[in-house]
Amino acid sequence: MSHYRQILLIATLLLFLVGCTPGKTKSNKVLLVLAERSYDMDYMLEKEVSVDVDMLKKAGFDPVLASPTGKTLGELYKITPDLKLADVKVEDYVGVMFPCMAADFVSPYYPEPLRVAQKAVALKKPIAAQVHCIFTLSIAGVMDGKQYALVSELNDFGLVPNGIYKGEGIVQDGNIFTSGICPYMARETGKPDGTKELTQKFIDYLKSTP
Repeated sequence: MSHYRQILLIATLLLFLVGCTPGKTKSNKVLLVLAERSYDMDYMLEKEVSVDVDMLKKAGFDPVLASPTGKTLGELYKITPDLKLADVKVEDYVGVMFPCMAADFVSPYYPEPLRVAQKAVALKKPIAAQVHCIFTLSIAGVMDGKQYALVSELNDFGLVPNGIYKGEGIVQDGNIFTSGICPYMARETGKPDGTKELTQKFIDYLKSTP
């Protein structure tokens, strides 16, 4: 075999090996931050969290549920989180969702949800939040200067002081998605629940980003 053919054979082999080397694949994991206190936990687990999970799975994503303690939530409708919020590495996820859950996260005394939200912003991860957890994002500083949605009955309390109110429907500001009406507020006010629309818009965004 000539020297030229040897070089050509080696070059061809190297190109083949490079082509067969698996590249780094994009994560398909989406983090859902769950509260452990709710005005109606069973209802919100069934009508909101399970809807988010089902839609994400059908779209090809891997929903990962995290809460402060990781303990099973609900009494009649039970969901067990996958891990504790303290163990969450936000960089492992393509996006973060904060379901409303009619949740008692509206306080700076819950540091882990705030940490996750702030880390997600720092990493430029898309975020979706509904009703009560929009207040969590506000406390974390995520909503400063951002447009947001919120049911009018709650917006009057001024709990998103540095945000820009844009009504009750789904609002997107960059990679931040908010919905103003969760299943609980829909039941209380008779207004349309935004859970499915919010989740679908979030899924569409995740699929559109490289």
